[in-house]
Amino acid sequence: MEQKVPRLVLAGTNSGCGKTTVTCAVLQALVTRGLRVGAAKCGPDYIDPMFHSRVIGAKSSNLDSFFFDRDTMRYLLAHNTQGCDVTVIEGVMGYYDGLGLTSTRASTYAAARETSSPVVLVVNARGAALSVLASVEGFLHFAPDSGIQGVILNGCSAMSYGPLSRELENRLGVRACGYLPRLPECALESRHLGLITADEVADLQEKLRRLAAEAEKTLDIAALLEIAAAAPPLRFTPPVLPEAGAPVRIGVARDRAFCFYYEDSLDLLRQLGAELDRARGVKASVFATLGKWLKAECILLAVTFCQLLVGLLLIRQEYALLLAALIALIDALPVFGTGTVLAPWAAVECLLGNVPKGAALLALFAVISVVRSVLEPKLVAAQAGLPPLASLAAMYVGFCAAGVAGMVLAPVLLLLVKQLRDGGYIRLWR
Repeated sequence: MEQKVPRLVLAGTNSGCGKTTVTCAVLQALVTRGLRVGAAKCGPDYIDPMFHSRVIGAKSSNLDSFFFDRDTMRYLLAHNTQGCDVTVIEGVMGYYDGLGLTSTRASTYAAARETSSPVVLVVNARGAALSVLASVEGFLHFAPDSGIQGVILNGCSAMSYGPLSRELENRLGVRACGYLPRLPECALESRHLGLITADEVADLQEKLRRLAAEAEKTLDIAALLEIAAAAPPLRFTPPVLPEAGAPVRIGVARDRAFCFYYEDSLDLLRQLGAELDRARGVKASVFATLGKWLKAECILLAVTFCQLLVGLLLIRQEYALLLAALIALIDALPVFGTGTVLAPWAAVECLLGNVPKGAALLALFAVISVVRSVLEPKLVAAQAGLPPLASLAAMYVGFCAAGVAGMVLAPVLLLLVKQLRDGGYIRLWR
């Protein structure tokens, strides 16, 4: 069987050179252009595919040349990218790094060869000049069939890229596909065993948006698409699966602790007649959503209480601590707010002739309202991973639809939808 699959491999010179950052930037830029994008990861990695999935809105698969033979890898790549305009395959470690210290088996190089995929090498150019060419030349000629057709310089400045790109193309005959400048605010944090998971990254969507915007300016997306389009068709023999047996229900634990799955394994179970029980996963997502929302609300409650206490102490109000606590609790109720108490209280004080105190109460109410309107979207974003703009938009729509109660509940509903989408329970967009 033969299938055309436009594809390329984004390989790296070593771990930490910026492969995942560049891959996410490219994926997001392609998605922003309206293309149907597929993604895959070389090797037994489960964290990087999470980032891919968050970008493209669909599952990212694994190409593991240790567990899969050549035919299986080609079949899975073709099967998982049906209908895609382009597929980006992220490498693992350094390009030639495989089992042990002396073998290329199970390396990115092996995966690229097994799938006949063209390769674009990501090179960390920070703190280097002509030495970049020496590094690239080594990777080009280390193996006679390296398959490297392009180079991306990561951590490079615009000033350096011009002369380096000309040297890459004129001296080494390899295509310069652009660069990414150093963007500390968009860095994807890591720990001792690799990247932290996508759900743990604050403002991930904002980081991806900024990366994509930078990629459009500094990466040669057209060149990458040309390289991918020139990839030869995949030739493979589809596997013959046994007939599906009697339906079997299998429980699959999926949460922050249990998330290392090959999606192809789960798909195979379904093809063989298994029903994967994810009800507990949905329940866990619901509780996780409520927990994040409650945490954000508790922080807002504490901030409001502190503002009330300071304000009441400044106007020398008796029982300031008790009153601040009671008004803060009223503010936490969906259909009420600090204005329910402070506005009438200010009016009564003015009617009784105590205008300065009434004005002070109104000023306190105004400060609390402004702080809450600014702080709430950011808190929801920080705790739940929603962009502040999305949180603000949800609050506005909720307020228009159902008043104060809708303003509070709308971000919760949006967060729940996001959790279910990220977990693969629903699919609203690619």
